[in-house]
Amino acid sequence: IIGAGGMAAYHIPGFRAGGAKVVAVADANRAAADRAAAQYGIPHAYGDVAEMLRAEPLDAVSVITPNKFHCPLVLQALAAGKHVFCEKPLCGTPAELKKIVAAVRSSKKFFNVGLCVRAWPEYRHAYEYFKSGKAGKMRSATFKRISPSVDGNAWKNWFMDGAQSGGALLDLHVHDVDEVNYFFGKPKSVTAFGAADIVSK
Repeated sequence: IIGAGGMAAYHIPGFRAGGAKVVAVADANRAAADRAAAQYGIPHAYGDVAEMLRAEPLDAVSVITPNKFHCPLVLQALAAGKHVFCEKPLCGTPAELKKIVAAVRSSKKFFNVGLCVRAWPEYRHAYEYFKSGKAGKMRSATFKRISPSVDGNAWKNWFMDGAQSGGALLDLHVHDVDEVNYFFGKPKSVTAFGAADIVSK
């Protein structure tokens, strides 16, 4: 596990439920890694990702750090020959995306991004109902994201720092885009508008 923050509470039990052994956790904040190792019964904790990748015979890693670190950590893990699961958003720019795509293709390792909404039971039910045709022909669809505030809910409040999180557009809206594509396929055209630095209370 790379990143000992709040998402560890989901990833660690999730991997274990799937039969994986979680053997190490790394975080730039070594104290956080130590706490996570103690809390979840993980044998090894590291304050340096490179050290963990060298020392542990890992099959795969899960990248669950603040968003701005995803790209370099994904590239580092793939270069070390590991399968990679990365939290969303995968990265923040098209240039980073190209680097990751090239690295994944050349590595021939399993790679996936945590776009989990499509696996949630209620969304799966809606998808199957829609695909069954029981609702008739789709004429139009409207989607609205309603989320609680995450202000103050993470290390150094990084969710609220657009330079670290990408803002709601990258951190949350990626789920919505993925879900729409999942239901309806790739769009022929897209029109979008929005605003930055607006926080609802």
